[in-house]
Amino acid sequence: MSNGRLKSPWHRVVTHMDVERFSVALFYNPPSQAKIGPVKDAAASSDEGYKKVVVGDYLQHFYKISPTLEKQAILFAKV
Repeated sequence: MSNGRLKSPWHRVVTHMDVERFSVALFYNPPSQAKIGPVKDAAASSDEGYKKVVVGDYLQHFYKISPTLEKQAILFAKV
């Protein structure tokens, strides 16, 4: 959603044996026909970024190529 300005890290959990830990799952599930895209930013470069995509199309692509070592699924929306 940041149009490539912020890079997301791989999820990683480091546990400590002497400290209790808990997890909270948060889910956002837009309708399959919904279009999602990056936030509009006037300061962003016009030659880079991501386009709007249909959620269902993106998910089909994601599950078709996953798992991958690099975050390749997002390239589906790259301009």
